Amino acid sequence: MIAIKIAWMNRYYDDLATLHRFTLSLDCQADPLHCQHCSKSDQWVSHGYVYKKQCLGKTLAVGKRLFCSNRSGRSGCGRTLRLYLTTEVATLHYSAIHLAAFVLALLAGTTIHVMPIAGLASCNAN
Repeated sequence: MIAIKIAWMNRYYDDLATLHRFTLSLDCQADPLHCQHCSKSDQWVSHGYVYKKQCLGKTLAVGKRLFCSNRSGRSGCGRTLRLYLTTEVATLHYSAIHLAAFVLALLAGTTIHVMPIAGLASCNAN
């Protein structure tokens, strides 16, 4: 069996500017990043931002997508990878701050019906 060394990239970044700089320099990495699905290292393309919905239909950029490109003569697998800000939990629709507040309130014995939701008043204001 042949073992393939896969360089794992950092999935979380402190701010969007750092994340954006990283995605612009994908072709210049000293240790090429390999796709976890097809093991190609030179097919990455920055594929836009990841957004989460906020109140009143507003959206907030919380990360970026990378695309292992299989278009325009490239030989990648076509799958995407999401990179996130450190304030987000990748698979949740809520930020880490909201999740922590919810868990702490439940541990304190507060019920969901009594729990104040931070920012809800500003969302309902006219």
